Amino acid sequence: QQCRVKWPGVQRGDAQDCSDGTRAACALWREIDSLGVRSLQVCRGGYSGVGGKANLGPHFGITNRQLKFHLGLVVPRTADGTPCASMRVGNETRAWTEGDVLFFDDSWLHSVRNTCDAERVVFQLVFSHPDDSAALGRPSCSGH
Repeated sequence: QQCRVKWPGVQRGDAQDCSDGTRAACALWREIDSLGVRSLQVCRGGYSGVGGKANLGPHFGITNRQLKFHLGLVVPRTADGTPCASMRVGNETRAWTEGDVLFFDDSWLHSVRNTCDAERVVFQLVFSHPDDSAALGRPSCSGH
């Protein structure tokens, strides 16, 4: 399912076009747009899932020109309520929480761990780094 929200340079509709499964992602996109912060240029958005009992080893993006938002959509927990899906960026480890955003620099070494059986799903927005955009006079959305 795709989220369609109005955004410069990308074809999206309004909130009424969102399916029940994409409302949180669409709301995040609309909220960012309402801030009017033009130094945060969206390069792309999409969904990212990590299966149960899965780990993504340490890796980093191919450019330091992008930042990422991860909105927790489906975040598994243990029987006592402890989150079991987390990301380590540099020396910090943070767990995802449904409805909350983790914001990080993709050029830093990072890894993902999901110790539960259930899949972890986030909505990811990739932004051109504001310092880079200002220096170039345009957004830098190359790379992955």
